[in-house]
Amino acid sequence: RDSGGLRFADAALLEVPPAREWRGIYLAPPPAVRIARRITFFSLSGGSGRTTLAVEVAGLLAGSSRGRVGRGNWPLRVALVDLDLMNARAGIRLGVPLPVDWDLLDADPADAALERQRVVHGCGLDVFAGPSRPVASGWEDQASLAARLAALMSGLERRGYDVIVVDLPAGLGHVSRWALESAGDTFVVLTPTAGGVHDAYRSTAALRALGVRRGVRYVVNRSRGESVMAGAMLDLGGVVAAEIPDDPALERAETEHRLVGLNGAGAASAALHTLAGTVDPELAAVHDADRLHRSRRLRWRRAG
Repeated sequence: RDSGGLRFADAALLEVPPAREWRGIYLAPPPAVRIARRITFFSLSGGSGRTTLAVEVAGLLAGSSRGRVGRGNWPLRVALVDLDLMNARAGIRLGVPLPVDWDLLDADPADAALERQRVVHGCGLDVFAGPSRPVASGWEDQASLAARLAALMSGLERRGYDVIVVDLPAGLGHVSRWALESAGDTFVVLTPTAGGVHDAYRSTAALRALGVRRGVRYVVNRSRGESVMAGAMLDLGGVVAAEIPDDPALERAETEHRLVGLNGAGAASAALHTLAGTVDPELAAVHDADRLHRSRRLRWRRAG
């Protein structure tokens, strides 16, 4: 239609993404809709640190991009979905209250269920925490579970999320298999021990049996600076995306519901930036520039 000499198409036909509000400033919608990037952290062994890394990376992606508004940059819309339905801990890690009535797997429309469960963390991360109590036995045997989970992810993509981080339980239950098969990036979390090396082979074999080969990388958690995974990576043809040091700051941050990547400094924070930078290259570039600037300032002070 015409308006003041300009021609406009009908908005319903264009399916223009909704505008975003940023610190009270009304922003026009971005020029194109991006398909959400789905990320999972996987291990067949419990206690490897999957939840900690999922929460840290999700919070870092959401929080760090908020300072990059302008000049064509948009804050990333990031969702963290806890699908560890027997031992939900992502919300606890962030200090987010777990929902008493968790109904994401019920028959209600996915969009309505998502709205009821969404909690916005202070860093800008949208959290869909797991249930406060373990779900009823037999939930993994539901024939419609995969379709329900697919509807939930589609609902998040319709809301305009750029990144969806899924926290999974250990093992290969129905939920884990579905999430791994539909993910774009799978980070296998390992510890630098003999058991961790063994788990690298077991987890890799499980992923290959599912047909998951692309986008698989490895994260060494609680690293002590020893390259114990080098031989395994050479044998498996894998790549270590990051080595997270064994830093007590991560344990303190969990107790205090803080994010080391956003609010901390030191080796653990730098390693988390490296890991998140594999998802958002601009974050890696900004972090490297800041680190170079700090190094130059330190050398200048010493020279002075």
